[in-house]
Amino acid sequence: MSRITQDALIADGFEVGCQHFRAYHENGKLSATGGHTTVSVFKNGREAAGFADCSVQDCFNRKIGFQIAAGRALKQFKNGAVTALKHSLSVRMNRSAHRLAKFQVRRSDHPNSP
Repeated sequence: MSRITQDALIADGFEVGCQHFRAYHENGKLSATGGHTTVSVFKNGREAAGFADCSVQDCFNRKIGFQIAAGRALKQFKNGAVTALKHSLSVRMNRSAHRLAKFQVRRSDHPNSP
């Protein structure tokens, strides 16, 4: 696959989970730069996760973030670097929490959000 899409992964029999996290300025406004994408792929009782970080010097793009993270998840899946779902979920959550430390303020956490 030259371009990985969620529809293509689903057509190949994968279940796909994706989360995008955005960076915010100190004043609470959404930043056009920086962010993080996490993609999880599940198939036949196995799963793998991939991550993509967007530099604070680059504009955040959901499609590019998805393609990078999904490519990394598929690489892990195809190389057999998958673990039991329960263990992997806790590892993935710890990794995501660590990587998201710089993007901690999310819209729901912001005092001006509804």
